[in-house]
Amino acid sequence: MFLGHLHRTPFLQYSGYDGQMKFPVWVKILPRPVWRAIWLLLIVTALGCSSGIENIESQSVSIERDLEFRFERASADLSEISTDQSAWRSFSDLNLRPLRADQEVWLRARLPGPSREETNLYLHGSFPTLVIYLDGNPLYQFGNPTGGIEEAKMGFFWHLVPLPLDSPGKWLYFRLRTFGYSFDLDDVRLGPPGAYREVLSRQVSQPLRQDFPTVLLGVVIAFVGLAVVVISISFGKGVDLAAVSLGLFCTLYGIRLLAEIHTVQLLFDVPLTVWIYVKDFITYAIEIPAILFAEQILGKGWKSSIRWVLLIQVVYAAVAILLDGVLGVPGAAMAPNSYLAVLVILVIGANVFRPGLALARHDRWVLRAGYTVFALTAVVANLGLLTLSGESVGFFVFLCCLGDVVVRRTRRNEQQLVSIQQELETARRIQTTILPDKMPEVMGLDLAVRYVPMSEVAGDFYDFLVVDEERAGMLVADVSGHGIPAALIASMVKVAFSAQAERAESPSQVLTEMNRIFCGKMKSQFVTAGYIYVDIAAGKLSYSTAGHPPLLLWRHSEEKVHEIKLSGMLMGHLPTAEYVTAEVAIESGDRVILYTDGIVEATNRAGDFFGKERLLPFIESNQELSAANFADALLEHVCDWTHRKLGDGGFEDDLTLLVVNVGEYSKKSRKET
Repeated sequence: MFLGHLHRTPFLQYSGYDGQMKFPVWVKILPRPVWRAIWLLLIVTALGCSSGIENIESQSVSIERDLEFRFERASADLSEISTDQSAWRSFSDLNLRPLRADQEVWLRARLPGPSREETNLYLHGSFPTLVIYLDGNPLYQFGNPTGGIEEAKMGFFWHLVPLPLDSPGKWLYFRLRTFGYSFDLDDVRLGPPGAYREVLSRQVSQPLRQDFPTVLLGVVIAFVGLAVVVISISFGKGVDLAAVSLGLFCTLYGIRLLAEIHTVQLLFDVPLTVWIYVKDFITYAIEIPAILFAEQILGKGWKSSIRWVLLIQVVYAAVAILLDGVLGVPGAAMAPNSYLAVLVILVIGANVFRPGLALARHDRWVLRAGYTVFALTAVVANLGLLTLSGESVGFFVFLCCLGDVVVRRTRRNEQQLVSIQQELETARRIQTTILPDKMPEVMGLDLAVRYVPMSEVAGDFYDFLVVDEERAGMLVADVSGHGIPAALIASMVKVAFSAQAERAESPSQVLTEMNRIFCGKMKSQFVTAGYIYVDIAAGKLSYSTAGHPPLLLWRHSEEKVHEIKLSGMLMGHLPTAEYVTAEVAIESGDRVILYTDGIVEATNRAGDFFGKERLLPFIESNQELSAANFADALLEHVCDWTHRKLGDGGFEDDLTLLVVNVGEYSKKSRKET
């Protein structure tokens, strides 16, 4: 904001006719944010008290009807302009259109007859530079008309210029250079110095009253868009591209709307070129998130029309921004933008009104109605027949329609989610019934199992085949994938394993027969499994694997962990796969551990795996614990290392752990039992 001269005011002091101001010391004491807060307070006050502000017309006389204008090249001289009378036309015929970068507009008016009072010139408008001459002599300058766009200033609202006492009857010349951008001149009047109070009141109240609805609209649109982006990224389990693209589009639209409002520009100490670049760059890129949102809702469109306009817009935005940056001229590539905007609106509109749109009847008609309003206002605005504020109102109507559609879809999705949650809870209860409800009792063995599903249902499975009180088979299996598909296959594992009771003593036969059952029944999924058969009376353990993590055996006598690695194909794809059995001796104090890969592949915040390099030392350092205490301690250690919690879906895979502690056994103890 610029106040050229406030006569005898204690608030501002004018330092000369160079467009610069000098503030008293007490003004500089307060930091700039405080003055901005005061400015915002003035906004509210002016809006609330605008009805009581005295109008400037009461003490001043407009000379706008006496103005004449002409267009000239930027290097034109006042002497040749003042002598050439042929090109001057009435100001009422002036179309306030953007000028070329090398073009200026000149205005002139003859001051009215003699006056005994001191007179001020009050000029209200928006232009980067202004020079005022009185009969050929420089009287006032704002900005640098001979400089570049980077030196342009934000010339808006009132300019107050004191006129000499001998000025009546002389010619006033106004030189305006806009560097190729539109300008606005809506009031030129003469009045006594005391009229500055009314000017100041009008300077605060009138533009604020005019801009307030647009400012409010821009803030609301930008805030809604930013909120949608933050909520979608921060609270969703995955990035919803439709929500993020809609949020980005609204945010950019709101920011561009605010960037074009002079009242907003005055709150920040940035050059005019920054606002121009912001507006132009957003204009180049704003249609990209809009098209992305349309593609998420409507698909690629008829014959991929939406995808094609998306690619065209991305290329145009990249080239336009690069061209503006290289040339140093904002808006250098703006010419095709209006035509591209109309093309995008027509393509998306054709797909919105395409028969068979996959939306509910109410949502379909609300979306089409809102899009029609926005499309009409946007097309008319891009053709230069409507102001940006008119387009903004159309966009706000469309945004409200989208909100109605989104709210209704959200409610339907919530109802479906509740139904799905109920179904998952039912599935969880069903899956729980296929797992053993208690540990088998085998002489000389201390058994413990820990089963932690990643979600409501899981693909991990464990079960037992008890032959007698001295012999038992134990299976741990892992189905690829997660959720309901994996859980369904896990139920197949239950059925297949239960049919292997007569083969329980031969791990290789158990896995071979289970693989035969699975083959032909799974497409892209597979099953890994590890099966051990323990004969405590014989002091022997038999083991076979189907692509499962190796069996871990803690030798008490050696105080060392052994990995029993065997080759074995994944189950479900090769009917002729063969599995081998390994037999190892066991004795009192030994510990056997069978687990799924969810334990060793658990990751911390840095993405590192828990791995065997941490599992094996933990086994060695906790040899004295019971099977149950060891299982609990291991899971707690994994949680502490990964900074995750059990039972809240914090892990990225199901976790299953089987621990077998070998204790003392003799035939005598068997008879006593």
